[in-house]
Amino acid sequence: MMARELVTGQIKRLRPLPPTALRLASLLASPLYSIDECVTIIKYDEALALEVLTYANSAFSGAQRQISDIRSAVIRLGGGRILKEILSRHLKTVMTGDLSAYGYSETELWRHSVAAALAIESLGPFLMGSISGLAFTAALMHDIGKLILARAAPKETITRIWAILSDETCTCEQAEKEILGFTHADVGAEIMVAWKMPECIERCVRNHHTMLAQADPLTDCVSVANVVAKSVGQGIGNEGMCFGYDSRVVDRMGLTAEIFERICVQTADRMREVLSFFEIEPGPDSASGR
Repeated sequence: MMARELVTGQIKRLRPLPPTALRLASLLASPLYSIDECVTIIKYDEALALEVLTYANSAFSGAQRQISDIRSAVIRLGGGRILKEILSRHLKTVMTGDLSAYGYSETELWRHSVAAALAIESLGPFLMGSISGLAFTAALMHDIGKLILARAAPKETITRIWAILSDETCTCEQAEKEILGFTHADVGAEIMVAWKMPECIERCVRNHHTMLAQADPLTDCVSVANVVAKSVGQGIGNEGMCFGYDSRVVDRMGLTAEIFERICVQTADRMREVLSFFEIEPGPDSASGR
């Protein structure tokens, strides 16, 4: 078992979230969410306001007419997508670094997280109900616990995890639990608490590999998004496809193999656009999605 203090120490060293992101996340989690309040949060952050207007008018956002005010931009994009963009840029700094403990290249954890968030966007049109704006954020955050374990766990401990996983009789989470006493999902949930993110995101991060007794739509979305991101070659690493997944999720969401393939294709296409925007190479394990 690894001392939990090592994990706690690494969490405290993480760069805090932008205050605007926290306020926007809290608003999106509230049943009293309003466009006016979202506009107020954004317009008093001058740098963010300019960024939101630029994004709302970009070809990447699919804009068909010029948008010149924050309210129109919020209506065009939605608070969830705006929060996703804020956090994507923040996490690009936080998640970039040595993640060789998980077999990841320098930007691979970030790329996996962004691919999962893009999968949420592709998933939306195929569902009967609407997706929470916080689903994008939960998808971005779902594997952040790996960042801490890669930094905190001794090399010999990580080696033991992969030794167990190599016989293909268990998942990565089961191997982590056996060797460490907790999983990257547990650590990720702890980060959500430290960052004061809404409880629904903490719950989703903690349970995205868990067989739940009761359906949780937000967790279901992120579980599928994680599989999509892996399927298009983002975030393979040492873990490969050996991860926990609730097989009942696709039935609850009404997804077919054909729909899943279409989501993968759309996600892969969007991912190439994002990597081009950030001037990042796709990586040796990236798939075309076709």
